[in-house]
Amino acid sequence: EQRAMCGDKGIFCLTVGYPGIQAFIGAIEGGVEAAVYACYDEPEIMEEWAALMDRDYVRMAEMMLDQKPDVLLLGGSATPALVRKYALPTIKTITRMCKEAGIPSMLHSCGRSMAFLEMLYNETDLDCINPLEEPPMGDVALAEVKRLYGNKVALCGNVHCAAMQTGTPEQVVASAEYCLTHAKPGGGYIFA
Repeated sequence: EQRAMCGDKGIFCLTVGYPGIQAFIGAIEGGVEAAVYACYDEPEIMEEWAALMDRDYVRMAEMMLDQKPDVLLLGGSATPALVRKYALPTIKTITRMCKEAGIPSMLHSCGRSMAFLEMLYNETDLDCINPLEEPPMGDVALAEVKRLYGNKVALCGNVHCAAMQTGTPEQVVASAEYCLTHAKPGGGYIFA
C-alpha cells in the first residue's frame, strides 16, 4: 500500500533494525547508560535477547524483501566490540539476503564508524553506508574511506553535519566541495 501511494516519485526504501544498544535502550529503564551496563553485567540475558531480536529482524527483512523495495536500509550504531557481538551476525544475514534478492542494502550508523566500516567491508555483503560523519561527531575522513572501501561499498554523506547545523554558508560549501572532490571520482558516491 505504501509503494502504491508513493508511485514513481522516488526510491522506495524499507528499514529494518539489528540487535544492539540502539535496539536495547527502548526496553531498558535508564536509557543508553543502563543498556551498556546490561551488556557487561548481564551478558547471558543480553545474548539471549539479541538472538530473539536477530530472529525477528531477519523475518522482518524476509517480509520486506518480498515487497521488492528499491533498497533495504539497516539502522543502528554502537561501539565496535558491541557491534561484533550483537549486530554483525544479523547484518551479515540480512545483507546476504539482499544480495540474493538483487536488492541493494544500505546501513545508517551515526557517529564513529571507521572500525565498523572495516567489519562491514570485510565480513558482509553491504552495498552502501551513511552518513560517514567527520569529527567531532564521527571519525571518518572521506578521502581515506573512499581509498580503503570505495571499491566495494558505495558511500553516502559526509557533508559536515555540525557545519550544516551551526556553521556559516561558506563552511557548508567548503564541506560539500571536499566531499565531491574526494568521493565522486570513480563513482560509488551519493552526495548527502
